[in-house]
Amino acid sequence: MEGTDARSRLIEAATAEFLARGYEQANVGRIASAAGISKKTVYKHFNSKVDLLHAVMHVSMVAKLVGIGPLDLDVPPRERLAAHLHAFAELAFSTRGITSYRLFMSEGVRFQEMAKLYIDAVSMFGIEPLARDLAAYVGANKLSLDDPVLSARMLMAMVFAEPMRDAGIGVTKPPTAEEAMKLIEVAVALFLQGTSPKTAVRPQRSFAE
Repeated sequence: MEGTDARSRLIEAATAEFLARGYEQANVGRIASAAGISKKTVYKHFNSKVDLLHAVMHVSMVAKLVGIGPLDLDVPPRERLAAHLHAFAELAFSTRGITSYRLFMSEGVRFQEMAKLYIDAVSMFGIEPLARDLAAYVGANKLSLDDPVLSARMLMAMVFAEPMRDAGIGVTKPPTAEEAMKLIEVAVALFLQGTSPKTAVRPQRSFAE
């Protein structure tokens, strides 16, 4: 960790601590020691342990997801949606991603602020960027759907819900890169079948309405 500033060293040390011990057992003093600074200095950079966790999550996600780049509407929706999902899959299906998922599922009930961080991060770095692109494609008449945010959530769930659950509880390994690619291809193809301007069917109103 030589040559990095105190904040960067803290985030690196905190990442290792959270992944190894979970949120409840993570110790700020141990993090400070691993970063080569005093515990008092930690609180010059972060107000609390949850703030430190937020920084860890932000750095981890930004490093993987910033490379997608701005939307070019000349790029077919199939290609753009797959790019979003591939970038998120690299993080979600990694050892760190599965460990983080397991941590939040096991401790989120007791630490609501931590659970909210996880939900907000998935929304900010996964669902919202996808929804913005869906809305842009709708505006360009290249897709037809009523609710871009809900549609983004459903597409994300098609790819990640079951594999993350099963890997998180240890009954299967996370998908390999090849398996993730196949899963994404199938999910995007199914999604686009229902959102093409030529084939999309608006949901029927319920009897209650």
